[in-house]
Amino acid sequence: MALAIGGNLHFSGKFLTLSTIRTVLQITGMAIMVVALRYLPLVDAVFIVFILLLLVTLLSWTVLKEDVRKERLLACVVGS
Repeated sequence: MALAIGGNLHFSGKFLTLSTIRTVLQITGMAIMVVALRYLPLVDAVFIVFILLLLVTLLSWTVLKEDVRKERLLACVVGS
């Protein structure tokens, strides 16, 4: 986006290092998830996919101290 409006991209070494580590960890996590889903029974794999939204919402509430209202929790439960 910065290049599109005529700006330049200048990242500090620390930012670039952390971004690279985050990218490698995300790709590794996705690959491990795909391999794990290959060996799980179909019922377990579908259960994990359906419960992920509720799990992420609950973890954001407990770990990140996000403001999760009752309506959002209800939507996650009903949607799952």
